[in-house]
Amino acid sequence: MKLKEFKLLAGIMILLVLLSGCIGGQKEKKKVRVYVTPCMIVDEGSRIKVNGLTPKQIKRPLAEIFLDDLVSPSAKKSWKSFKLSCRWALKKDEVKDNYYCEGRYKAPELDENDVIKRWVNKGFKIGFKVEKHGGETWIDLKGKKHVEKPFYYLQVDSVKAKCWVYKYV
Repeated sequence: MKLKEFKLLAGIMILLVLLSGCIGGQKEKKKVRVYVTPCMIVDEGSRIKVNGLTPKQIKRPLAEIFLDDLVSPSAKKSWKSFKLSCRWALKKDEVKDNYYCEGRYKAPELDENDVIKRWVNKGFKIGFKVEKHGGETWIDLKGKKHVEKPFYYLQVDSVKAKCWVYKYV
């Protein structure tokens, strides 16, 4: 390789390195979680009626009592981001007979004119007192069999929540 070709090749390589940001380029910004307060999800004492204790059966009734709108036609982004899992108490500091649902969703933070300022991530753990009703079978005086499907009332007993946004620094 001749000296002229070598200098040309070296110049091209240096130019590529400079353009890629490896030398003298900007620092890559870090994504940092910044917590937002207050962080309101649902009021303690709120109550819902559900047909079963699966997340699928609880999700819609629970969303309807959230302080954020997750169910109206304009809340599609919030509803789509709503994730939920539920189980009976099993961890330290949980009430033995309570049923717990944990999850997260994104909700808009609005200004005084109802214009979206930013999207806030909301994570929660809700403990419910459970009342089971129904689920009985009986035969009336005419000999007809009746089956009542069980349903549950879930009353919010405890709420733990964290709300955050991401900033780049």
